[in-house]
Amino acid sequence: MNSKERMMLALQKEKPDRVPVTVHQWQQYHLDTYMSGMDPLSAFKSVGMDAAIQYFEAMGQFWTPDAEKFIVQSPAWQEQIEVIDPAPTNKILHHTITTPEGKLTYKTGGNLTTTWICEYLIKKHEDIDLIEKYMPVSKLDKGKVAQEYDRVGDAGILRGFVWGDQAGCWQHACCLMEVQSLILEAVDNPDWVHRLLKTLLEKKLQFIEESLKGARFDLIETGGGAAAIRSSLPPCTRSFVSLTTGSCTRRCMTRVTGPPTIRAVG
Repeated sequence: MNSKERMMLALQKEKPDRVPVTVHQWQQYHLDTYMSGMDPLSAFKSVGMDAAIQYFEAMGQFWTPDAEKFIVQSPAWQEQIEVIDPAPTNKILHHTITTPEGKLTYKTGGNLTTTWICEYLIKKHEDIDLIEKYMPVSKLDKGKVAQEYDRVGDAGILRGFVWGDQAGCWQHACCLMEVQSLILEAVDNPDWVHRLLKTLLEKKLQFIEESLKGARFDLIETGGGAAAIRSSLPPCTRSFVSLTTGSCTRRCMTRVTGPPTIRAVG
């Protein structure tokens, strides 16, 4: 039994020849520092693991390495990135987004191992009006997905994603507003938080409809991250986090069809 067969059986809750052995993802710093700069597929093969390759396309995610080179915008969403410090050990970027009805700003930092948010995009309630009206949803390059699927072959599975800084609506919201502030807003202004999550959900469903149908993924991640700890969230938000993640998962299951078998997880 090869790695793809083994992992697909496990995802379908069937019994493979052995338990699949994999890691969630290889970090580029680890590959560069400890594995001679090899790519993730080669790393899996070199240590005898079943490969779980995470497909990636730059779609305006704040954590994209060299984000200033991969700006995603539209006529109504114009982003400019000022490089404050280009040093790879402490890179600082200032982002300004101009829309027909106002501007949004945020700041990010990064080093050789990770990236982080220094200043969040949402600073007042009205900011989500601009997100709802103007934030663009990128389209997936299915041709590149197919090429990567063929490259992985029997060595393992190819994992897909849902548009946004993170796949889950709550986790994505936590990339737009500081998480403690967002939890307090969920207590004090639950309708506003629900509107934010619904806005992100609608954009993710748009991505699923436009980009995932026919995409050659073995598995699509629709949640996780901060949404995985919903037991610590206020009840008013906990249920909506489950609802939004479930909506993405159900849409993936109904819209993404054909070989290979798709399993949406979150």
